[in-house]
Amino acid sequence: MECQVQRYCRVCGHRLLKKTSRGNLETTYNCAGFSVELKTCFQIDTSNDTADYPANFCKSCRLAMSKAKEAAEKKIPYKCMVKPYDWSLHCASTCKEPIHSWIQLKDIHKQKPGRQPGITPNALLHHVNTIAPPKVVCHRKEPQLASTQVLSVMDLLTCPICKGMLSQPLKLHCNAVLCAKCIADSIATSASTQCPCCEGAVNLVPGSVQPAPDLTQRLLCDVMVSCDTCNRDVRAGDYDSHECHRLGVIEEQCTSKVIRRILSENTKDNIIQIKTGGTPLTLVRVTKAHSSKSEEVCRKTLKRRVCEVQGVRSLLSPERPEKILEEEIRALGSEEKKMILTEAGLTLDIEATTGLAMKAAIGMPWNQLRTLRRWLAHSGVQLASEKKLRLIAKEMIGENLEAEIAPFCFSRTSCEDEIRAAAYAYTPSLIQKVTNLIDENESTCVFACFEAQDTIANLHIALDRFKEEVVTLAVSQWKGYNIRVFLSGDYEFLSAMYGTSGASGKQPCLWCLVTIDDLERNCSLRGPFPVRTVESMCNDYKRFIASGGNIKKVKYFNNCKGEPLFPIPLNQVCLPALHISMGIFFKLYSLLEEECHMLDLKLALQLSTDAELTTASYEEYATAVRELTAYKEQLEVLQQEHCSLKDLFNYSAIIVGESSPLLSSLIEEDEKYSSKIAKLEQTISDVHKKLNKGFAVSEGPFVKGVETALQSLNVQRQQYHGGAFVGNHVNKMLQCHKLYNKNCVTEEEKTTLAASVKEFFGYLDTTFPGIKRTVKMHILEMHVNEWMEAYNAGFALMGEQGTEAIHAHFNKLYRTYGCMANKVERLKCIMKEHYLSVCPNLNALRPEVRARKRKQKD
Repeated sequence: MECQVQRYCRVCGHRLLKKTSRGNLETTYNCAGFSVELKTCFQIDTSNDTADYPANFCKSCRLAMSKAKEAAEKKIPYKCMVKPYDWSLHCASTCKEPIHSWIQLKDIHKQKPGRQPGITPNALLHHVNTIAPPKVVCHRKEPQLASTQVLSVMDLLTCPICKGMLSQPLKLHCNAVLCAKCIADSIATSASTQCPCCEGAVNLVPGSVQPAPDLTQRLLCDVMVSCDTCNRDVRAGDYDSHECHRLGVIEEQCTSKVIRRILSENTKDNIIQIKTGGTPLTLVRVTKAHSSKSEEVCRKTLKRRVCEVQGVRSLLSPERPEKILEEEIRALGSEEKKMILTEAGLTLDIEATTGLAMKAAIGMPWNQLRTLRRWLAHSGVQLASEKKLRLIAKEMIGENLEAEIAPFCFSRTSCEDEIRAAAYAYTPSLIQKVTNLIDENESTCVFACFEAQDTIANLHIALDRFKEEVVTLAVSQWKGYNIRVFLSGDYEFLSAMYGTSGASGKQPCLWCLVTIDDLERNCSLRGPFPVRTVESMCNDYKRFIASGGNIKKVKYFNNCKGEPLFPIPLNQVCLPALHISMGIFFKLYSLLEEECHMLDLKLALQLSTDAELTTASYEEYATAVRELTAYKEQLEVLQQEHCSLKDLFNYSAIIVGESSPLLSSLIEEDEKYSSKIAKLEQTISDVHKKLNKGFAVSEGPFVKGVETALQSLNVQRQQYHGGAFVGNHVNKMLQCHKLYNKNCVTEEEKTTLAASVKEFFGYLDTTFPGIKRTVKMHILEMHVNEWMEAYNAGFALMGEQGTEAIHAHFNKLYRTYGCMANKVERLKCIMKEHYLSVCPNLNALRPEVRARKRKQKD
């Protein structure tokens, strides 16, 4: 009895709480130290207390005592809401009931508004204990509060019968918690009743009524509620004793009590889950800052806060919590990001390999990279040092690159050619370069480069050193596969590589021995022509040299004026598909423009009022236009032959030597060609004077209509190169170019291309019966399908995607490094940047290019 009494408050009679770590009572005060205050405020005399009286009182009573003392000092009225409990009624000598049955129950002496008269707890327990114990089935589980479940606070503090605050709460055998008065009213008529919670039959037998759960009693003791009338805070358990009888439960206080208890039991983390009947409710404990200067805390506090935030991210995204952090950073403004990086002392480091890949992709020189590094460092991005970048670049490029000065031939207008020193960069070991290219790369890699024209003489100067290596490669193997060497380029370059006269010769085709006269006849009327081979071309060149090397007689030797540079079979020479299409389209456009100009002249004749402009004058003008076209074609042929003559002279002088028997005859022929070209240019000038009486070609309405139609298709002529068209525009206008400009070609596409080419030339012969076909038209008609049948492939890989795409790349590099005064170092830097741009390790680091979203036209 003595031990149990000490667990309750001396003043109000509520149960006191204990600390778990020690045996001392929690938030209690000893009565011996406050005997005067207790007598003044509560009229409790503790001087005569025995062991039957509690020796301590609770914190709530201490608070009420302090308020009463403060009100007395200020001389203001104050009514204490704590009702002292009479412990003299429960002395050990007079009390016969167990203390656990009645110690927290208060006698109901007054009738409350809206309630029936109650009975005392002793009478209730005496009545219940007199009933025989029947079999009882539990319909409701006892409220248990674990770290993953919590009941509603209102369920714990509200009586299911009267719907009010629990008063003298008792627990039935079915775990329902009711007011003592409500239980007494239920058993007034019968010993058997129905539980208001589970609606099951409950028999009140001795031992079936127990004190309320410990959690309910704690909440009633500790939770403060607010009165809506007097605005005073009162214990939830003092609901019946408050005079206003209008109390609102502070739900937040009740909930905080429950959450604190769960968090105190859950010491591993700051996260708890509460079952709700559906998706569990997750609660996270986050420490709130005490002041606005919360960032000025110790390192330990910051680490604890970081752990709390990381726990929240793990809840939101268990698999990838860093994704939430990414979105948080992305939501910040640019200034906020910069401020965070600056204050935290953080930098985004770009690795040396990534930085080198960026430099190679942009084509940026080292001095511009230094400027970029300073700007990046200003924004919190740290690029690797230039020393590291240069070391990695040197390792990737290797030592397989040389640059030097070499003599090359240069043409000058209206003057003899000259030999000047020019920069020349090359790969010493072609086999090693090609082997690395096959193992690692699919890009086009240049192994020799010089700053001069690609004439026969210059090509021999630059490429003679690679003859033996090309022959070795042609018979080599790679991982069990035979290596096959192909050659590609424009038609002029290919003719120079094999030493032919090109399109101006009597046998203009590189692949067969068709003549200029044969090109003027229809394909169906022409028979098959002999095919060229490297051996036959070498024999023709030897016979040409043995005959004296007269350039006028080269047509009798199949126009072989030089020896093939590399012994690459002609069936492995890729056709210049892009140049074929560009030449054919320009030829067709010139024909169309000429016919439209004739229509413009006829229209001007019909509309003119000038008596001098007659039909005879029109015919004379049209004849002059046709003569001018023919003279221009003759001049172009003469200029090409003259260039070939100069090229052969340079080749003989540099490669063969001054002892070559060709030099004297070539000098004589050069003078003759110069005279012919001068006369023809004078004739063209005279024809132009005759045509000055008319109007320019571009001034007529029909010609202007053609220009307008091209502009509507976003196709236009260049202001240079004789008004030719660029490759992208030709690709847009010619359907056949799209068919053979592919990597892989199907049988259906080959059949379609053959039919389209046949239909095109049939239309050309019908519409323009007197047209003179060019060598590019012949190649399209006779040799394109042969290549596609042999390899089941088009010309894109070795054409536009290979050799043609490299021009734009080198032009860009030359614009970047063109300001360097040293020619050798300039060309060497260009080659190094080229090798870095095609390096597979660097290309793998390039970011993916996203296609732009084009706006749809209304």
